[in-house]
Order: sequence, then C-alpha cells, then structure tokens
Amino acid sequence: MRLPEPFEFKISCTNAGAFGLNGMTGNDEWVSNESTVDFAGGQTRIMSKVLGSSGCEFGGAGTVAVSFGFETTAPFRCAR
Repeated sequence: MRLPEPFEFKISCTNAGAFGLNGMTGNDEWVSNESTVDFAGGQTRIMSKVLGSSGCEFGGAGTVAVSFGFETTAPFRCAR
C-alpha cells in the first residue's frame, strides 16, 4: 500500500460518489510518497503534501511526524 499521488486524490475526490468514498474534504489527506525534512524551531519535522482541507483542489504541506517520534497530526488513507 502507498499514499495516493495528488492527481489520484483529485480524481477520487471529484468522483467520490461513483467510487463509494466519503469524507474526502474538510480535513487534510496526505498525498505523495515524497516528503521533505524541516529543522526549524528546534524540532525535526517530516513534511508531506496534503490535500482536501478546503475541497478537492486545495493543497499545501503538512507535518506528518515530529522529532522522528512519528506522531501523526492528520488522517490519511492508503491506495493499492
């Protein structure tokens, strides 16, 4: 299993009813298996792309782990 890429999320989000999906917007969904590391503020954070906060098209970067303790801060779903 893997995280969906942004284009896969957008297709699924805009066609959620046809795929039997729900809850695609209103929260952040992690997308992309690419991450970056941010060392700001005395903490080490792993950042990944997130979509879905304000609709199918909104995107930004979100913290998925802090100080390598892997404390998740947002829900996510995997793709097969």
